[in-house]
Amino acid sequence: MGASDRSVPPGIRSEGYAVTNRAIACGMPFYVHSYGHYVCDSRYYVRRTYLAEHLMLYTVRGAGRIRTGAEEYLLPPGHLSVLDCRLPHCYASSGAEWEFYWIHFDGQAAGLFLALIPGLAGGAVPLSDGFSMPEWYGKLVQTGRCMDRHTELRLSGLMHALLEAVAAQAVGGDGGGAGIPHRADILRTVQYMEAHYGEALDIRTLSRLSRLSRYYFIRRFREVTGETPYRYLTRLRINRSKELLLAGGMRVSEIAQTVGFPDSKSYIACFRNYQEMTPLQYRKRFFCGETERRQDGTD
Repeated sequence: MGASDRSVPPGIRSEGYAVTNRAIACGMPFYVHSYGHYVCDSRYYVRRTYLAEHLMLYTVRGAGRIRTGAEEYLLPPGHLSVLDCRLPHCYASSGAEWEFYWIHFDGQAAGLFLALIPGLAGGAVPLSDGFSMPEWYGKLVQTGRCMDRHTELRLSGLMHALLEAVAAQAVGGDGGGAGIPHRADILRTVQYMEAHYGEALDIRTLSRLSRLSRYYFIRRFREVTGETPYRYLTRLRINRSKELLLAGGMRVSEIAQTVGFPDSKSYIACFRNYQEMTPLQYRKRFFCGETERRQDGTD
């Protein structure tokens, strides 16, 4: 904590646990520093300038007032947020009492994982009644108490599972993702793309299917899927072409036409860009059937 950091302890009830990680934990996808369950009065607040980790907050009742970077928002009951503590941040009780769970964590995959979940980093994400933070917290407590050579590995896996559960709701699971405008229109367009990827599809056609303007469609599509319509369609075509490559029996030129590429040259160039090898190299490396007699000669 920096010299300008300030905090007032919880005024009603607090419970917290810390994990002393070995050096090896820093190389894991996720590792946990500490976690707890607080019930605070109106005086509670924390202000930090810098902390090299992330902080997950989940409100049970009352509300928290959060400021991180240039964003300021409330965290009401049933909502979860993750702060990047490397940015100046402050969180405080926004009323008589604030009950919440907190987890300080980090890891090699933490920042990248959070970037894939719309609105989670620096925002309040609503979670359905089926999500039980007390249950997840109980698993953390139980796992952290068993200090052996595998504790950090188990905590890393548990943190990954927790973030996956949150992501499933935030981007399209049980009751989640509803806060993204026109999400249903985007998902309907995605289903069309998955059924017609072999056809000539362009942004104009897809935006018309979604009944949105081109600019608005691209923006919402990225929010829902995490990438542009073009990259999503290209990756979909590459994935389908891999299935045909591994099935055998088709030339590369035939596969290119089947999955929607204009010619084998553009397909091979795109495949190499995504896989760092040509389609025939991929087939030779992973094909598990009998050796093919037909070769395309375009490797």
